[in-house]
Amino acid sequence: WQRFQNICGDVENQREQLEAESESNKNRILERISDARFAAGSAFDADGFMEIRERLNEIMAMLKDATLIKPHRDECWDAYRQENESLQKKREKKQFDDYNDLGADIAIIKETLVTALMGVTLSIIEFATLEYDAMFEPKGDPHKALQLIRDAQQKLRSAFLTKDQRQELRERLQGLWDQAIAEIEERKKAREQKHENWVSRQEERLEK
Repeated sequence: WQRFQNICGDVENQREQLEAESESNKNRILERISDARFAAGSAFDADGFMEIRERLNEIMAMLKDATLIKPHRDECWDAYRQENESLQKKREKKQFDDYNDLGADIAIIKETLVTALMGVTLSIIEFATLEYDAMFEPKGDPHKALQLIRDAQQKLRSAFLTKDQRQELRERLQGLWDQAIAEIEERKKAREQKHENWVSRQEERLEK
């Protein structure tokens, strides 16, 4: 009987030691999660999100290696999952906001290009045959659109976006860039042709 009691006592001591170790590990992990939650409050860009992700990865490793009884492990996993989901939602919101912000910039660029194109009320051929007079110059400025595109491309480099979002916005900006360049080239050709026509008329008048 005494031997049985000794065995029971040893088992109880081991159980108490296990619970104490588990309690200590649980508190240490929950403290790390709390620190990560506090740091996430000031994470607003890719670097900040990466720092929080690294913290959570370290916590994940602790969870896998630490001695924890089931109630303590469940409590830690619940806290970890909650913080992990919170980080994911914050990342997605930042991506959504940056995508929409650049989308608004692209809308302004489109409006600027439309204004430039609508300013040309005559066809290129008609424009080239007019007398060389500044009053017939196109009203809009495609160069302004180019500058806006450069600004948006610079913002795109630092924006927090998914790969697909970044590719889509890059292609949209490139399309607008090509439009602006084409308009600038067309105007240049029209001005050169108009000037040549004007010189030709002046020479004809002098010959008469």
